[in-house]
Amino acid sequence: MKRLIALFAALALVVLFVSSVAAADPPLVHSSRVLVSVDGDVSLPAGDEAAAVLVVDGDTVIEGTANVVAVIGGTATFRDASVETIFVADGRADIDAGTTVLDGVRQVGSTVNAPSGVPVTDMSGDLAASACSSAPPRCCCGSVGASQPC
Repeated sequence: MKRLIALFAALALVVLFVSSVAAADPPLVHSSRVLVSVDGDVSLPAGDEAAAVLVVDGDTVIEGTANVVAVIGGTATFRDASVETIFVADGRADIDAGTTVLDGVRQVGSTVNAPSGVPVTDMSGDLAASACSSAPPRCCCGSVGASQPC
């Protein structure tokens, strides 16, 4: 059940990122190809293109061109790749100096090794605030999940 929830959450994030990327002027070629892997690894070789690469509980090596790469519970390795947006949750992203990241990296509870100049945004606080704003008032006093009254 936990994996199913993670998969649906990851798919929602990919849809959100792909729709926002598609609405903008396309700096990269937009492909209709989507790669999804759960409990396994996936790669995007040099010369290949994908609109989205989604990996849950697995690793990915990206050497081609992708609009969005989302990894939950795994490692994403980028080698001489071109990527618009990278999202990593509870994982790791290793980005080499030959990789171009246009819109930056968004991470939650992850390690990101990136060359200087690649913007990395920690979304942990944003997600906690979002969870509190939609929860009943007694749920979020002090920290997410707190059950004491405010």
